[in-house]
Amino acid sequence: MSKKMILQSIAVMMCAAVSCLAQEAGKEANKEADKVAQKEAGLPDLSKAFPGEKVLFNNEIAGVLTCAYTTELPYAELREKLLKYLGEGWIVDKDGKVLEMAKEQFEKQGMKLLGCEQLKNPAFTNKMLMFVQVEMPQGGGGTLAQITVVPVPDLPSLEAESAAE
Repeated sequence: MSKKMILQSIAVMMCAAVSCLAQEAGKEANKEADKVAQKEAGLPDLSKAFPGEKVLFNNEIAGVLTCAYTTELPYAELREKLLKYLGEGWIVDKDGKVLEMAKEQFEKQGMKLLGCEQLKNPAFTNKMLMFVQVEMPQGGGGTLAQITVVPVPDLPSLEAESAAE
């Protein structure tokens, strides 16, 4: 295995750790029902969110769907593309706790977090998306961008949150 592949694997494992942190919030959810509901609800295929970028993996583990890309694009450009691809209704959750937790975990591993946000949509009250981008470690080149769909039971009303802002 090449050094670049090893470094990419390490980066993917770190992103998986962030996914696990997010999954803890929704571990009580009925995973099979959520999987069926997600298909019925019509979430777009996340492996097509960034045309032209290399999909590193696209899988589901324990009800958590994850799609990771290797890319040279900056976080702001990827974020804009993702929000456009997802369509209307998606808002950025302004809770800074997740960003701080993610940043701390990546820094412990010597990785630079370029961006991390939670996205919510009133049409998908039992899900949240996490969008993360990190630099590849030790000069591995490029960045890793990951979108994770996490089942979350009993999210507060987004309409109420939007009205409060």
